[in-house]
Amino acid sequence: MIVLILISDYLLKLYVISDKNRALYHSYLDNRHCRAAKHNDSENSNKVSSSAKVRYGVPQGSVLRPLLFLLCINDLPKIINKTSAPAVSTDGTSILFAHFNLTDFNKNIHIVYAALNKWFRANHLSLNFTETN
Repeated sequence: MIVLILISDYLLKLYVISDKNRALYHSYLDNRHCRAAKHNDSENSNKVSSSAKVRYGVPQGSVLRPLLFLLCINDLPKIINKTSAPAVSTDGTSILFAHFNLTDFNKNIHIVYAALNKWFRANHLSLNFTETN
């Protein structure tokens, strides 16, 4: 069973989702495989990788993706200290900081960044640094 299912199962129990409905989520997320295909125009050929089991994540473009994303990050605001404010949506999450003292401002950013890194590792997630400012 993949970790996302374990997290979702815990959260679904927390939100009092029935066993039958939790089983539906499990069947949706478990035993998924993916592979990549690459077309070479100069040789007019296709190369396909071998299939690999998907251990984490939700199928891209699925209708349940926003709901499962919000369930998985629902506890994120709790790990951030009171010196910042999270703005969470299905499109992304922003952490807002404000402080009149530059030294304390920087200190708060480092404290929250360390907490976020720990949370991301524990939840098998990673930041997309090309979209992170």
